[in-house]
Order: sequence, then structure tokens, then C-alpha cells
Amino acid sequence: MKNYPATLIPIPGWERLLNIDKIRNSNIDFPIVRRISGIFKQNRHFFIEVGQGVYHLLLDANLPEYNLSSIADLSMNIISDECSIEDSMYRHNIKDAKGNDIDNWNGERVLLRKYKKCLHCVDPCYFIALKASNIHNQTFTYERQYADIKQYNKDKESIDTKDPKEIIIKAFSSNDLYKVNGVLKLKHSPTKLNYWHTVLKTYAPKHSKGLKKIDSRWKQDVAQQIFESILRKNIWINELPCKCLSSNEYENKEYCKIRRFIERIFIKIQTFILSAVLVDK
Repeated sequence: MKNYPATLIPIPGWERLLNIDKIRNSNIDFPIVRRISGIFKQNRHFFIEVGQGVYHLLLDANLPEYNLSSIADLSMNIISDECSIEDSMYRHNIKDAKGNDIDNWNGERVLLRKYKKCLHCVDPCYFIALKASNIHNQTFTYERQYADIKQYNKDKESIDTKDPKEIIIKAFSSNDLYKVNGVLKLKHSPTKLNYWHTVLKTYAPKHSKGLKKIDSRWKQDVAQQIFESILRKNIWINELPCKCLSSNEYENKEYCKIRRFIERIFIKIQTFILSAVLVDK
């Protein structure tokens, strides 16, 4: 019998959404982790140790939850004063027992018993950890051909050129490869069962709404560029690269401290009573 970690459940008194831009603008760094099913020793050949506990992934590495097809809206966890790296072994379903979507958290009190059959522990697993500063607001450039001028004009704002005049003078050609700028951003997306859930958004081009799937050749090229230049580098395994996110960043300062303490105790009691049986993924 194992309990789903109380530290994953959001409580009233925490910020509804973390403003990661604001946190990073204050020069505050924090760890982000991605859970990988399996045993690290068995996947060790995919990694190169570069010193001081830092690894790079090989270019041809193809981990089950960390590959080109998973890059769009990549789910990750913030590690904080409340949430340890071990807590991230636990996961929940997208839908509840009745088939309803498990919605994002909107500041309300969570009744955990409603989700007893949705809770799981992924064991064995290990964690790829990165600094938020190494991925949030990181830019990249990819090459793309455009079949028509309409699609070209849609992306034109993010198309790179050394000479701005060149892009005006040069006639559009569907045979040309254009260099396009993109950017990665971390977006806090707390669910009712995991406050620390965060999505790595891929904006390609940088002024777009973000990629949802890697379902075409040019998007595969985007994913390849992101993996090669950013996501495969400066990785820690089962260790944190920097200090955890402080409670100063996620506790609502206007919320009564006593009430927040009571809400935290309420969640701990729920997890103790529930004693959820966690089924391996």
C-alpha cells in the first residue's frame, strides 16, 4: 500500500498559476524534471558524462518519453520546497473513473477520493533534470520551405535574414529554404492531482500559438533542432542541478497562513485515509 504524495496535490493558498517569466526575470533558477520509465543503468549507453555530474544525450538517443515525437507540449515537473524528485514517480490519468477529463486546478480544494482509481506509481523510473534557465526562453532556428506565399506571409514576422532589405527585394520561391526563429517557454499548468505539472511549449515560429503535435516533415525538423541544440545538453540524472523553487514563489502572500496550514493538513489526512493502491504504469 502506498499513498499518492500529498505534496503533489494543490491547496488553496498557493498561486493559481506561476508566472515563470517573472520568476526568471528575478534571476531565480529552479529544477525541471522529466520522468523516464525504466532503469538508468540499462539506458546508460545513450548518455555521455561531461563532468561534475552533467550529461549529454547522444544525437541518436531515442528514450521512450524523451524523443522527437514527444517534444511538442512536453510534460515536466517543477521541483520545489514541497515536491521532491521522488514525488515525481507518481502520475495520474488524464480522465477520471467516469471518463471525464481531469481539469486544470483553479484554486479550489481537491477531494482526492474522487480520483482513487486514477493514481499510479511509475516504478522503475529515473529522472532527467534540467535547469529552468537552460530551456525557458531559449531560442532556436530551423529551416523550412513554404508551398505558397500565403503560408510564407503568415510566418514572415519570424523569418530570419541578415539584411532586412533582402527579404523585401527577393521574390518568394517555394524552392527556397527560409531560416525561421522559434522559442521554448515553460508554462505552468497545474492539475487537480499535480500542482507542479509544467508544459514545455514550442513556439515555431516564435510568434505562433505553439505546436501541438510533431505531425509533418518541417515540424520534425523543428523537433530535431530543439533536441540537438537544447534538450539533449546539460542534463542531470536523478540529481538536482540547482536549488528547489522556494515557497516564496508559489505561496499567495495575501492568503491567511493559518488557513493554508489547515488546507495542507486536510490533504495529508486525505492521502492517509485513502491509502490509494498505486498500480505500476
